[in-house]
Amino acid sequence: DIARLRVQDHQAVLVLGSATPSVESYQRGQSGAAMLLTLHERIGAAGMARTEIVDMRRELAEGNRSMFSNSLRPALRGAFSHGRQAMLFINRRGYAGFVLCRRCGTIVRCKSCSVSMTIHINRHESTEPAAGELASQLICHYCGRIEPIPDTCPACGSRQIGRFGAGTQQVEAAFNREFSPYKAVRMDQDTTIGRNAHARILSQFEQGQAHALIGTQMIAKGHDFANVTVVGILAADLMLGLSDFRSSERAFQLITQAAGRAGRGEEPGTVVIQAYNIDDYAIRFAAAQDYPGFFSQEIAYRRLMQYPPFGSLCVLTVTSLQEQEAEKQCALAASACRERLKADQAFAAIQIMGPAKAPVYRIRNRYRRRLVIRGPDQAVLTALLTPLMNRLDFGKAAVALDFDPYNMV
Repeated sequence: DIARLRVQDHQAVLVLGSATPSVESYQRGQSGAAMLLTLHERIGAAGMARTEIVDMRRELAEGNRSMFSNSLRPALRGAFSHGRQAMLFINRRGYAGFVLCRRCGTIVRCKSCSVSMTIHINRHESTEPAAGELASQLICHYCGRIEPIPDTCPACGSRQIGRFGAGTQQVEAAFNREFSPYKAVRMDQDTTIGRNAHARILSQFEQGQAHALIGTQMIAKGHDFANVTVVGILAADLMLGLSDFRSSERAFQLITQAAGRAGRGEEPGTVVIQAYNIDDYAIRFAAAQDYPGFFSQEIAYRRLMQYPPFGSLCVLTVTSLQEQEAEKQCALAASACRERLKADQAFAAIQIMGPAKAPVYRIRNRYRRRLVIRGPDQAVLTALLTPLMNRLDFGKAAVALDFDPYNMV
């Protein structure tokens, strides 16, 4: 958006390049507002990678409890035996997603944020924890709080607590256990803290010091390793089902980009996409590397719901250290917006949803309430909100406006 404004000021040309453009950008090309230029063939002799979607429900029913399917495991061994490399993508860092009590269902949550805490192993080498050594600590990915893992449920006192969900650390541990002596390196937010950490990890992998590169979305885009012939995408449906209208778009983009890391040299590539919900259109079209097909399905949903590019959203978020203050100020903002709607027919097409708790209700001890305001375009929403923001006094609460937010959480 900023680049587009600068281009207008300088009478320049804006070039947007992507294998997975945003729905809004592609729609501009379809409508003639932008010129659409398409590359129909992939550079190189290998062509597009062969893709396979694996139903992990069937794998489980057949007795395979490993995170590597019966399609991915031989593909990895075949690549390694021929001197080739692989990349394993999972969009969650840490060892396991959360700790849950099997007796009462309580999830261990952060005391400062209304989110579950993630298990992390506090050691440099990732191997499977021994019996009784579940992991080293719990970390909140929002505020950074660190807590020891409880031996008993904090709610009911039961010892029947355990880890659920997998992250990059657990994938690395499982890889080291199943594919030894082949070596893996991990690239995520935890391993790239140092100044030269990114370059060091990528250099190790490029020089062949590791057979597999395991990581989050930071390995999905832009990397060009000619020796990578196998890409495994684990828990592909982990990115779906979020309270965000862009979740399918983001899932399609990440799966497509990750799949594009395979077969960039002379040898053809193989991509194995593992999921439990294999029928989702984002996964199906990503496996086929079919952006036009995904776009036609997604744009119909956006048009029906009047989401961008057919409408505009503004999220007004009020935060405060006092829960009642956040609730009060958000209610006042909602009341002022609705009074302005009634007073002026120019705003008849605007809808106000809320006030309500934000999906992540508390971060760093600040409570978050919000309004979601939907209208035909940003100009109308701005005309509604500008006088209100100038007039309203939110006291000690903080207020933020986000137009067409990239993340609705």
